[in-house]
Amino acid sequence: MNLKEIKKEISEATKKDFFVNLEIQVSVPKTGINRKLTGVSAFYDYLENQIKGFQSLEGDLPNEFKDSLKLFEDLKKRVVSFINSYKSSTNEPGFKSGWTDQVGRFFSNSQIIFEFDAPNTDFLLEIFRSKKQYYSGAVNYLTGNISPGGIQDRNYLNGVILAYEYFQKGETEIKKRRDNEKSSLSRFRNHIDEYISKSEGDFISHSGDLKKKTDDTIDEIIKYKESKTKEYEDWFGKTSKSFSEFDASSHEKITYLENLYHEKLKLEAPAQYWNKRAKSLKTEGRWWLVGLILSIIAGVGIFIYALQLLSDGTLKDIFDDTATAVKWSVIFITLVSFLAFLIKTLSKMTFSTFHLSRDAEEREQLTYVFLAMQKEKAIDPTERHLIMQSLFSRADTGLLKDEGSPTMPGNIFDKVIASGK
Repeated sequence: MNLKEIKKEISEATKKDFFVNLEIQVSVPKTGINRKLTGVSAFYDYLENQIKGFQSLEGDLPNEFKDSLKLFEDLKKRVVSFINSYKSSTNEPGFKSGWTDQVGRFFSNSQIIFEFDAPNTDFLLEIFRSKKQYYSGAVNYLTGNISPGGIQDRNYLNGVILAYEYFQKGETEIKKRRDNEKSSLSRFRNHIDEYISKSEGDFISHSGDLKKKTDDTIDEIIKYKESKTKEYEDWFGKTSKSFSEFDASSHEKITYLENLYHEKLKLEAPAQYWNKRAKSLKTEGRWWLVGLILSIIAGVGIFIYALQLLSDGTLKDIFDDTATAVKWSVIFITLVSFLAFLIKTLSKMTFSTFHLSRDAEEREQLTYVFLAMQKEKAIDPTERHLIMQSLFSRADTGLLKDEGSPTMPGNIFDKVIASGK
């Protein structure tokens, strides 16, 4: 749990003043530690700084430093456990007693605890890394645990002397100035600790007030939301009926337009078909007309040629011989019958094609008339059935009825025999 989360837990406590105003004395005379902190969060911040400081030291560390780091980590866990246990407490004596039992009693005068940023720590760390054989004597001198038997050991004695010189170096004015600076630095550090503790308390107090204001604002927002929700529901209830009516009429109109559109899609292709067929039949009729004109011209030419044969006596010479006369008579009659049949057929095809073209144009126009009547709802089912029957009924070929003229050249003999009877 980080410092921010600790502050949040304290701000939500029943009696947050217990946590904010708690005075915590950190005193270890053997190593020169003497701090006075106000507020649990300030003490937690102190522990975090010591833990991070020791963890940032590179290389191997003396056992005393490792024990100090372990103690700070254990105290950090105990502070978290204490907050969770007493955040709902309303009994101040019980609160302070619980703090002493769970956290405060772990600082005693007999302990050897170092701070990572203390001058003693730097001195001992330098001895440990550069002159490790002297470390035992130096640390015992600093903590006041000099072993009488250890003095006989040369390395131990050198360590004691190094520590002695560290503290006694520069007597008279230099020492006094050093002591004054040390005292001033200690007062400055205590002032900083007091300022941090006060800041922590102010922050927690303000955060609690801010939480209350936030809760009040949330309540106002909820009330405003409920009022607006009610207004919206009233407005929605008033407009839902008119909207439902509008939706029903719109749906009905859309359905009608969809049906009309479907009718248009059904008849659009036939209308296009009739338009294309009318144009195609007109073109086809013109070709039949051209063939008819050419056939008539050919018949007239043959007739003129026959008159020329009569005038110059050629036919007279042919008919003088009976066998030749019969042969050429049959050929001439066949040719005349074929021309008559061709002219009749071409005339029927010409008029039939133009008739079908006109019929296609009328069907196309009838399609558009039907769509217009359908849009205006001016047509009943019976009329619709008749119009659809007219549009899609089978068209007549347009050929003229048989009026008794021969349809094939060979039928001329049937006509001759019938007239003879």
